[in-house]
Amino acid sequence: MGMKKLYFLNEEESKRILNLHKNATKKQYLSEQQEIPLTGSEGGTNVDFLKKQEAAKAEAAKAEAAKAAEAKAAADKAAAAAKATAAIKGPLITKIQQLLKDKGFKLGTSGPNKDGVDGVMGNITLNGIISALGGGTTLN
Repeated sequence: MGMKKLYFLNEEESKRILNLHKNATKKQYLSEQQEIPLTGSEGGTNVDFLKKQEAAKAEAAKAEAAKAAEAKAAADKAAAAAKATAAIKGPLITKIQQLLKDKGFKLGTSGPNKDGVDGVMGNITLNGIISALGGGTTLN
Protein backbone atom coordinates (compact mmCIF):
# COMPACT_ATOMS: atom_id res chain seq x y z
CA MET A 1 0.00 0.00 0.00
CA GLY A 2 1.00 3.53 -0.79
CA MET A 3 1.46 6.11 1.78
CA LYS A 4 -0.86 9.12 1.81
CA LYS A 5 0.72 12.49 1.33
CA LEU A 6 -0.75 15.28 3.35
CA TYR A 7 -0.51 18.87 2.27
CA PHE A 8 -0.97 21.70 4.64
CA LEU A 9 -2.24 24.99 3.25
CA ASN A 10 -2.01 28.27 4.93
CA GLU A 11 -5.09 30.49 4.94
CA GLU A 12 -3.82 32.68 2.09
CA GLU A 13 -3.23 29.71 -0.22
CA SER A 14 -6.63 28.25 0.69
CA LYS A 15 -8.38 31.56 -0.23
CA ARG A 16 -6.44 31.73 -3.52
CA ILE A 17 -7.56 28.22 -4.53
CA LEU A 18 -11.18 28.89 -3.52
CA ASN A 19 -11.12 32.16 -5.50
CA LEU A 20 -9.80 30.33 -8.60
CA HIS A 21 -12.63 27.82 -8.26
CA LYS A 22 -15.21 30.61 -7.82
CA ASN A 23 -14.03 32.43 -10.97
CA ALA A 24 -14.01 29.23 -13.03
CA THR A 25 -17.58 28.47 -11.89
CA LYS A 26 -18.76 31.99 -12.85
CA LYS A 27 -17.40 31.54 -16.35
CA GLN A 28 -19.08 28.18 -16.71
CA TYR A 29 -22.56 29.30 -15.69
CA LEU A 30 -23.97 32.47 -17.24
CA SER A 31 -26.16 34.78 -15.28
CA GLU A 32 -29.76 35.13 -16.49
CA GLN A 33 -29.29 38.81 -17.32
CA GLN A 34 -26.24 38.35 -19.52
CA GLU A 35 -26.95 38.49 -23.26
CA ILE A 36 -26.10 35.32 -25.11
CA PRO A 37 -24.87 35.81 -28.66
CA LEU A 38 -26.72 33.54 -31.06
CA THR A 39 -24.81 31.48 -33.53
CA GLY A 40 -26.02 30.71 -37.00
CA SER A 41 -27.11 32.63 -40.04
CA GLU A 42 -29.34 35.16 -38.25
CA GLY A 43 -26.88 36.44 -35.65
CA GLY A 44 -28.06 38.91 -33.05
CA THR A 45 -28.45 38.53 -29.31
CA ASN A 46 -30.88 36.68 -27.14
CA VAL A 47 -32.82 39.95 -26.75
CA ASP A 48 -33.19 40.15 -30.55
CA PHE A 49 -34.24 36.52 -30.64
CA LEU A 50 -36.86 37.07 -27.92
CA LYS A 51 -38.21 40.14 -29.74
CA LYS A 52 -38.53 38.13 -32.95
CA GLN A 53 -40.22 35.33 -31.03
CA GLU A 54 -42.73 37.76 -29.48
CA ALA A 55 -43.41 39.33 -32.89
CA ALA A 56 -44.06 35.88 -34.36
CA LYS A 57 -46.45 35.06 -31.49
CA ALA A 58 -48.29 38.36 -32.02
CA GLU A 59 -48.57 37.67 -35.75
CA ALA A 60 -49.92 34.17 -35.09
CA ALA A 61 -52.47 35.57 -32.63
CA LYS A 62 -53.52 38.18 -35.18
CA ALA A 63 -53.95 35.48 -37.86
CA GLU A 64 -55.96 33.34 -35.43
CA ALA A 65 -58.22 36.29 -34.61
CA ALA A 66 -58.73 36.96 -38.34
CA LYS A 67 -59.68 33.29 -38.88
CA ALA A 68 -62.14 33.44 -35.98
CA ALA A 69 -63.69 36.65 -37.35
CA GLU A 70 -63.96 35.08 -40.80
CA ALA A 71 -65.61 31.95 -39.39
CA LYS A 72 -68.06 34.06 -37.39
CA ALA A 73 -68.93 36.12 -40.48
CA ALA A 74 -69.53 32.92 -42.48
CA ALA A 75 -71.70 31.49 -39.69
CA ASP A 76 -73.68 34.73 -39.46
CA LYS A 77 -74.18 34.74 -43.24
CA ALA A 78 -75.33 31.11 -43.22
CA ALA A 79 -77.72 31.81 -40.33
CA ALA A 80 -79.15 34.82 -42.16
CA ALA A 81 -79.61 32.76 -45.33
CA ALA A 82 -81.31 29.97 -43.39
CA LYS A 83 -83.59 32.48 -41.69
CA ALA A 84 -84.44 34.14 -45.00
CA THR A 85 -85.23 30.87 -46.77
CA ALA A 86 -87.26 29.58 -43.83
CA ALA A 87 -89.45 32.66 -44.07
CA ILE A 88 -90.39 31.75 -47.66
CA LYS A 89 -93.31 29.37 -47.66
CA GLY A 90 -96.64 28.80 -49.26
CA PRO A 91 -98.37 27.17 -52.22
CA LEU A 92 -95.72 28.28 -54.75
CA ILE A 93 -93.00 26.53 -52.74
CA THR A 94 -95.22 23.44 -52.46
CA LYS A 95 -95.58 23.41 -56.25
CA ILE A 96 -91.81 23.78 -56.75
CA GLN A 97 -91.16 20.97 -54.27
CA GLN A 98 -93.67 18.72 -56.03
CA LEU A 99 -91.93 19.37 -59.38
CA LEU A 100 -88.54 18.58 -57.84
CA LYS A 101 -89.90 15.38 -56.28
CA ASP A 102 -91.43 14.34 -59.62
CA LYS A 103 -88.01 14.84 -61.26
CA GLY A 104 -86.46 12.46 -58.70
CA PHE A 105 -84.99 14.87 -56.17
CA LYS A 106 -85.00 13.67 -52.58
CA LEU A 107 -86.39 16.44 -50.38
CA GLY A 108 -86.39 14.75 -47.01
CA THR A 109 -89.19 13.38 -44.84
CA SER A 110 -91.14 16.47 -43.81
CA GLY A 111 -94.65 17.29 -44.93
CA PRO A 112 -97.96 15.44 -44.68
CA ASN A 113 -96.80 12.61 -46.99
CA LYS A 114 -93.30 12.44 -45.44
CA ASP A 115 -91.79 13.13 -48.89
CA GLY A 116 -90.27 16.56 -48.22
CA VAL A 117 -93.13 18.47 -49.84
CA ASP A 118 -94.07 20.76 -46.96
CA GLY A 119 -94.38 24.20 -48.58
CA VAL A 120 -91.38 25.61 -46.66
CA MET A 121 -88.23 26.76 -48.45
CA GLY A 122 -85.31 25.11 -46.65
CA ASN A 123 -81.78 24.17 -47.62
CA ILE A 124 -82.87 20.86 -49.17
CA THR A 125 -85.41 22.60 -51.41
CA LEU A 126 -82.92 25.36 -52.26
CA ASN A 127 -80.23 22.80 -53.13
CA GLY A 128 -82.76 20.94 -55.28
CA ILE A 129 -83.59 24.14 -57.18
CA ILE A 130 -79.89 24.93 -57.70
CA SER A 131 -79.23 21.39 -58.96
CA ALA A 132 -82.29 21.40 -61.21
CA LEU A 133 -81.14 24.66 -62.78
CA GLY A 134 -77.71 23.16 -63.47
CA GLY A 135 -75.79 24.98 -60.76
CA GLY A 136 -72.79 23.12 -59.47
CA THR A 137 -72.70 24.69 -56.03
CA THR A 138 -75.22 23.76 -53.37
CA LEU A 139 -75.64 24.92 -49.80
CA ASN A 140 -74.87 22.56 -46.97
